[in-house]
Order: sequence, then structure tokens, then C-alpha cells
Amino acid sequence: MTTPKNPSDPSPHPDMAKKPCTEAARGAVSVASKRKAEDLPTLMSVSPFAGWSPFKKFMVISFKGSAKVADRSTFKIHRELKSILGDETIEVTKLGSGDLMVELKSNDQAKKLGAIATFLDIPVTASPHKRLNSSKGVIRSRDLRC
Repeated sequence: MTTPKNPSDPSPHPDMAKKPCTEAARGAVSVASKRKAEDLPTLMSVSPFAGWSPFKKFMVISFKGSAKVADRSTFKIHRELKSILGDETIEVTKLGSGDLMVELKSNDQAKKLGAIATFLDIPVTASPHKRLNSSKGVIRSRDLRC
């Protein structure tokens, strides 16, 4: 038999009613814990991705001045990008601002594209996309509920 849920109780389950926080819930290290507190810096320094370096997967090519990408042939744009980045397939999208967004496959491509100053004889700047190269999230834990 379950008890009816109190509408003012934010807990999703009746067994998780508000209880006073214990020392363990506040983060105190118990004597019986398997890991010692001094092991934490060692655990934090070990990375499972030790030779891996992230790269900016999405880059934006912004044209300086009044030049627009719509004035150029799509075949010329593809040929120019292929000569800069290599033969790997890439995704290119025209943005509403008239800039080009390029989805890259490797760190080498990001370095090559970041170093360009002209594209189809037009001065440009290549920069990482502001939002697509990052992620946001919320971390939740029952242990933090006091």
C-alpha cells in the first residue's frame, strides 16, 4: 500500500520524502570508504582520452566587404574548398548572413581553414562557429538533494 503523494513535496517518489542531510550526503569522507581522500587529485589527473585533442568541427567563413557567396559559382566554391582541405568529403552550408559554414572531419582541416586569408580572391576570416562547437548540460544527482 502506498501513501498518497503530498502536492507540495517536489520528490518524484514517495520513498524519497525530505529527510535531514547526513554527513555522507554532504560530502564528508567516511572512515569505511574504499578510496582515500588524497587519491582524488590522482584520479582527476588521469584522463581516459590521453592523446586526444578536440578540434573545432564547425567553421564559418565570413566574407569581408560587400562580397557575397551568392555571387560565386557553387562549383568554384567546392573546387576552392577541396584544394584547401583535401579530398575528404565535407558539408558546406550557406548561412542567412551570406557566410559559409563548413563541417570539418579532422584537426588538420581546421588548421588549414583557420589559416586562410583569401577565398576566391576575396578577403575572408575563418572562425569557429560560436554555438555548434560546444555543448551545455545539466548534471543532476540524488546525493545533492538535501
